[in-house]
Amino acid sequence: MTCTATLSSCQTMPRPGAGGSELQVPSYETIATRHNDRLDRMTSVNAAGAIELRWTDDQGRHFESGRAEVWIVLPDRTAIDVQKFGERLMWMGSNGSNTWMIDFRGDETVLHLHDASGENPPEAAARVPIEPVTLLKLLGLGRLPAEAETDSSPVTYDAGREAWVVTVREADDLLRLFFDRESFLPIRVELLSPDHEILRHSTLSLRRYDLVQMAGVVPGTQPRFPTLAEVFNADGSGSIKLALRGPTDAVKDKYFELDWLRRAFRPDRIEGQLEMSSTP
Repeated sequence: MTCTATLSSCQTMPRPGAGGSELQVPSYETIATRHNDRLDRMTSVNAAGAIELRWTDDQGRHFESGRAEVWIVLPDRTAIDVQKFGERLMWMGSNGSNTWMIDFRGDETVLHLHDASGENPPEAAARVPIEPVTLLKLLGLGRLPAEAETDSSPVTYDAGREAWVVTVREADDLLRLFFDRESFLPIRVELLSPDHEILRHSTLSLRRYDLVQMAGVVPGTQPRFPTLAEVFNADGSGSIKLALRGPTDAVKDKYFELDWLRRAFRPDRIEGQLEMSSTP
């Protein structure tokens, strides 16, 4: 991740509604250290709750809601199981090299595969609003570089959201992150075009950052995970709402293994190609 934000430890600005008193702007390094420390202590997460999916494809507009269970191993392994009334609708996931969706909604169970680069995705990629790895980024679960590389884009302050703002580049993605002024937790993430136009954006409820329950960790010191999040495509073509509860670090590695998924779900058809380097 190459950062276009900067340290700005000596900057001050007027404190909103404080009669002209000054608000101390933290350095970029302070923000990155606080953020990365939380992620370093939160390598895996499992949580369950409700999901709403809206998306548009060549067949029109679609809406699905149901129960979701999410498993994450940072930085890029994901598994999202979506069910409704006890029947599985889809399973989305990634393992760093590949991204997939198993679609149970038709007459056939179809496993759609493509590599995680996002290049030349199958037509099925349009059937859900977002790729799992992109979802991680918009949940604020990507690390920041320890140091800023340029001073051309300083840490700024969004008075309306009471948030510190930095812009970073992760691989081919440009991200703008908004960190709550006091807790330094992400409350909004924007995926930007090269021209800094918003392509996707998320809102993360500050009040719904829950402690991840972890064995052997002193109660109250666990890292916090966003359990209420909404992600939107800026063009209105899709959105995801997640309302999760009870995050823990109980994750099973098999949920990220395509061989296990194929044996467990026995898809009738497989579309796309697999990067064999990632096969367990």
